[in-house]
Amino acid sequence: VDERSFTMDQVLRSRSYWIAVACMSSWSMSGTGAQFHVVSIFAERGLGAGPVAAMFSLYAAVIACTRLVGGALADRVPLNGLTALSMICQGAGLAALVAVPAPLLPYVYSVVFASGSGLLMAVSETIWVRYYGRAHLGRIRGLVSTIGVAASGLGPFVMGVGYDLFGSFAQVLWC
Repeated sequence: VDERSFTMDQVLRSRSYWIAVACMSSWSMSGTGAQFHVVSIFAERGLGAGPVAAMFSLYAAVIACTRLVGGALADRVPLNGLTALSMICQGAGLAALVAVPAPLLPYVYSVVFASGSGLLMAVSETIWVRYYGRAHLGRIRGLVSTIGVAASGLGPFVMGVGYDLFGSFAQVLWC
């Protein structure tokens, strides 16, 4: 099979690369930030440890299922559409932490946010090779991983600073 592969310089000049990296790193930042502070976020909403435990159990099941479904969809649906859907789920999940009635919060948040996360994981496994080829896949994914890890570290910090400044997580979650 004759496959076109981008050089790393071509990839770095590609707008689609930076859009995909921004989507994935925003997920890393917001997801890690929310999960790191979820006990405090739930407490702010009047929920204790039991609902947090229920949320994590449901989250794990949903993410496993949506990752499998997302993998199948990644072969049949344009990846930009799956990425957009995952970003919609990200925004809706973060909004749920603030806006959904407290008794429903563990269920709505875990289903919506984990669905988006599972879809984005499926996209992240296929997008780089499909868009840019295999020749420089290690370098391409290495930079994506580095940016994602940095975003994951920044997320809890930003949420903590937001809480210190505003006395609540709501403003940071809306942002």
